[in-house]
Amino acid sequence: MATRTHKVLMFVALAAAACTEAYDAKRVLEGAGYTDVSTGGYAWTGCGSPLATRFTATGPSGRPVSGAVCNSLPGHKISLD
Repeated sequence: MATRTHKVLMFVALAAAACTEAYDAKRVLEGAGYTDVSTGGYAWTGCGSPLATRFTATGPSGRPVSGAVCNSLPGHKISLD
């Protein structure tokens, strides 16, 4: 039987996963010149934003990159690892 703490932790994890915006992240990255974009769910670090999506892609220079697309009030920010 799950305790109250376990239920709260499960809710927080599910809520965080629901905050990702994979479609917007892919659109932002492709607009910035990234190709072969693959999104991977919520980014736990790197943004300081509650709405952040992990990604891997080929950067504009042709090199593989990974990081997060952060949603903020003025727009989106790409944060590389």
